[in-house]
Amino acid sequence: MVRQPALVTPKTRRVSAPGDWVAPTAGWRTDVAVADMPKDAAYQLDNFFPESNRVRARYGSNIFASMLGATVQTIIPYSGATNKLFASAGSQIFDITSGGIAASVVSGQIGARWSVQQYTNSAGSFLRLVNGLDTPLLYDGSTWATTAITGTGLTASNLSVVVAYRSRLWFIEKNTAKIWYLATDAVSGAATAFPCGGSMKYGAVLVAMGVWTIPVSTGVEQCLVLMSSEGEILVYQGSDPSTASGFSLLGTFKVGRPLGQDRCMINVGADLAIMTTDGIVPITKAVQLDRGATDLGSITAKIAPTWLQTVADAGVTSDQWQLTAFPRRRMAIVNLPAAYGPYQYVMNTETGGWCRFVGLSSTCWGAWNDRLFFGAANGNVYEAEVGSNDAGNPIDALMVGAWQRFGDSISPKFETLIGATVQAGASTNFYLGVSADYQVTVPQALLALAAAVRPFTWDVSLWDQAYWPGTTVSTKFASSNAIGVALAPTVRAQISGDSTSISEAGVIGGTVLYQKGTPI
Repeated sequence: MVRQPALVTPKTRRVSAPGDWVAPTAGWRTDVAVADMPKDAAYQLDNFFPESNRVRARYGSNIFASMLGATVQTIIPYSGATNKLFASAGSQIFDITSGGIAASVVSGQIGARWSVQQYTNSAGSFLRLVNGLDTPLLYDGSTWATTAITGTGLTASNLSVVVAYRSRLWFIEKNTAKIWYLATDAVSGAATAFPCGGSMKYGAVLVAMGVWTIPVSTGVEQCLVLMSSEGEILVYQGSDPSTASGFSLLGTFKVGRPLGQDRCMINVGADLAIMTTDGIVPITKAVQLDRGATDLGSITAKIAPTWLQTVADAGVTSDQWQLTAFPRRRMAIVNLPAAYGPYQYVMNTETGGWCRFVGLSSTCWGAWNDRLFFGAANGNVYEAEVGSNDAGNPIDALMVGAWQRFGDSISPKFETLIGATVQAGASTNFYLGVSADYQVTVPQALLALAAAVRPFTWDVSLWDQAYWPGTTVSTKFASSNAIGVALAPTVRAQISGDSTSISEAGVIGGTVLYQKGTPI
């Protein structure tokens, strides 16, 4: 006798249908219609960082150095025979290499927001610091000094930005369209002026400077990039401004106004990324596109509507805007002004996926010895991406995945169960649920922490929750009673461990079970 499959009848028909979902490894998206999101996108991704094969909750932050006595405005790393870490606050610079209570090494300064450049020549490795207010500082690995920079008509304390380019140190003189440069391999001494105003089509003053590496027929060549307060970019080629053939203007280009003044630029490989009111634009795209087409080439294209709204809300004048990189974790970090809230927009530099960090009240950032640090208004310096809490407070992470209709855009779905494959450390609890019809539903404890940040606002409600502690990869389930045509997996992780070890909270994917209703 040959066995036959059972006939499907009203009594044997499966009641609940499964719908698979994947972790939003493509990151936070606000540039697409919420009703047509890619499956690997997130509607909201707070304190979850998108990696190539999962999203994982960011790690914790601990007080590293304390008692700086004022708002920390600059993290200052030094690499030499002995690596050192400094931070500036108020009128002082502190040695915080060993952590703990900070030790003052420089005092009597007017400003604490320094432009910093490391430079190495035959005499050793140096730090050159300028801030547009104080006499420039020089650190040689053991001693801080006010080694002179002189020039005809130059007041050294007016030098506000410093960059190393083609074996020279270059400076911007604040509130001018003029740059200065030292002799080859010099870190102090006589400086020579180079006026740029005649090449600037939109007026304004120079505020930022960086280095861009471009391919040429013989290999690669560095170019000096200047940026004005109106978003005009000037690109110069060559290394010897004393001769017309040794230093020339390649071109000028227009983008949005810079955010964060001199802290609007970071090098990404050979490219140079520039943070503007229109978005973060690689210079390779800025020289090709009209300003009105910024999103066609910007790094922030996936969150473009939110970026524009954030700039409108936070304003452009704060000097706490900062773009920084943390290569060890593949992160590019945008610090938002403290007045806007304790937020950072963070991108995976390998995948281009974005997320938002919540709860880190920071005023400046810096990396040193493959470690990440940020300063705060309370006079402390914190180390980030360490431990399983935020200075003793739990870490809350929220993921709202892509809205899905599972092949049916008419019928309501009665969601009964959600399953998630997760990686959970010993100090991690997961809470699972489902949001319905573009209304985010989150646990009550998270409402004040992570309301959706979009150009528009959705209602927020509560949902039933279940949680499990865990230590390894496993699949967890929770019942739910969401009803809607479109559903989105919603996962919250709460991490509350110690300050020395990491408790993982990774999300890989999962399934929802739902019953299909009759179209209304």
